[in-house]
Amino acid sequence: MKKLYLILLVLGLAAVLVPGNAGATTYYLNTAKGDDANTGTAKDAPWKSLNKINSSSFLPGDKILFKRNQTWTGRLVIRASGAKNLPIILDAYGKGNKPVIKGDNIHYAVLLDGSSFITIRNLNITNTQGQGLLIYEGQNNQRIKIISCDIHNSLNNGITVKDRGKVTIKNCHIYANGKNGICVYNSKDSANWSDIVGNNMKLVKNEINDNGRHGVYLAGHHAVVQYNNIYANGSENQSHNMYLIGDNSLIEGNIFRDAYMIGFRYEGSNMTFRYNFLKSNYKHNLCFWNDFPDVMSHNKVYYNIFFVEKISDPSNLTSMAIFVGKAGNAGIFDGIELYNNSIYAADDHAGGIWLEGCDHIQVKNNLLKIGNCCLIYKDTPAINIISDYNIFYSSEILPIYAGRKDVDFYDWQALGYDSHSLFIDPLLAGSPPITQEVDFTLAPNSPAIGAGIDLDLTRDYLGNPVSGNPDIGALQYQ
Repeated sequence: MKKLYLILLVLGLAAVLVPGNAGATTYYLNTAKGDDANTGTAKDAPWKSLNKINSSSFLPGDKILFKRNQTWTGRLVIRASGAKNLPIILDAYGKGNKPVIKGDNIHYAVLLDGSSFITIRNLNITNTQGQGLLIYEGQNNQRIKIISCDIHNSLNNGITVKDRGKVTIKNCHIYANGKNGICVYNSKDSANWSDIVGNNMKLVKNEINDNGRHGVYLAGHHAVVQYNNIYANGSENQSHNMYLIGDNSLIEGNIFRDAYMIGFRYEGSNMTFRYNFLKSNYKHNLCFWNDFPDVMSHNKVYYNIFFVEKISDPSNLTSMAIFVGKAGNAGIFDGIELYNNSIYAADDHAGGIWLEGCDHIQVKNNLLKIGNCCLIYKDTPAINIISDYNIFYSSEILPIYAGRKDVDFYDWQALGYDSHSLFIDPLLAGSPPITQEVDFTLAPNSPAIGAGIDLDLTRDYLGNPVSGNPDIGALQYQ
C-alpha cells in the first residue's frame, strides 16, 4: 500500500512540475463580425483587426485563428515567443479559402520580430508594396515553422529570414514574388557573405515557382532541402532555382527545372546531393562555383537524373548537366564524388560534365547519353580525376575535351581514364524524346545492368535496393 501511495505521489508531482498548455488561450479574428472590444476568446466574440493582435501579449501555447474566406489589410506583427512543445500558433478556422493577410506597406505583411517557437499554418500572405513574411533575429532563435501557407505576389521577397536560422518551411506554395521566393541571409555582412548565420533551415515539400530572381537564396550551414518542386524562377542574369552557400547540407528528392539560369548553384563543403531530378535549366543544371578564397571539399552527388536541353543562345557556353568551376583567385573544389547519375541530352550545346578548378574528383557508375556535344570536359586546372565504370554514348566523333583538345573515347582511355567504362548505347527503356524520370529505366538488354562497381550506396533514385555489382546510372533494373 505504501509503495502504491509513493507511486501516486510521484505521478502527482510530475503532473504539477511538467509544463502543459492548460492556461493557453485561443483567440479568434473575424473581419465581418468581430470587434476589438470583445474578449476574442470565443467564435461569437472575436476580435476584428490586425492592430488588436499587434498590441496584445501572448503566452506559450496560445492560438490566434483567422476566419477563412476573409482578408485583413495592413501589418501583422508578432513579438512574443512560445516554448518547446508549446508554440504560439497562427492558423485558420472555419470552411473555405485560406484567410488572406495583405500587406499595404513597403516593409512586410507579416513580421516575426525576435520570436521563437512560432507556428504559422494555412495563411495566404501577399504584399504588392514590400515583403510577404519577414522573420527577424531573436535572442534564442529557436525553431519557427511555416506550414501549408500560400505566399505570393509580393513586390520583394516572399519569405525573408534575416540574421537567424532554425526555420522550417513545409508544404507551402511560394510563387510570383518580385525577388526571391525564399531569402535567408545575414544583413550584417552582406558584402561578402562570410558570416553565415542562416543555419539549420529546413525546406520540405514546397512548391516554389515563377519568382523574379532566385526561387531560394540560402546562406547558411546544415540546410535540409527535401522533396520540393522548384521551377521557372528568375528573370535576370544570375537568377537560379536555388542558390545555396554553406556547409553540411542535404539536398534530396527535389525537382529543379526551367530556371532562367541555373537549376541548383552551390558554394560550400560536405553537401550530399541525391535523388534529385534536374531538367531544362537554361545555363547549367547543377553548378559548383567558388567565389571565396577557401578550398571547398567533400561533396557527394549520386543517384540523380539530369535532362539537359540546349540553351536558347548558342553563342553562350554549352549548357551542362554538371559544371564545376571557380572565379580567378578563388579556392578550388577538392573532393567531389559523382556516382550513379543518369545524364541525357539530345541537342547541340547541351553537354555532360565540365570539370575545371578542381582536384580529387571521382566519376563512377554514371550513364551519359549525349547528342552532338561533349561528354566530359577536363580542362587543365582539373587534376587528379578518377573516372571509371561509366557508360558514355554520343554521336560526336570527338566527344571528350581533355587538356584543351578534343579526343575520342579511346584516346581518353589511353590517357589513363575509364579503363572499365564502355562507349555504347545504354539502351534506355523510354523512347525518344526522353523527358520523364521513367524514361531513364534500363531496357532488359542494357549493357549498364551489373556493369558498375560497388560504391557502398544502398538505394537508387526510386528507392530500390542496391546490392552486389550495381547497374550503371540512377535507376537499377527491376
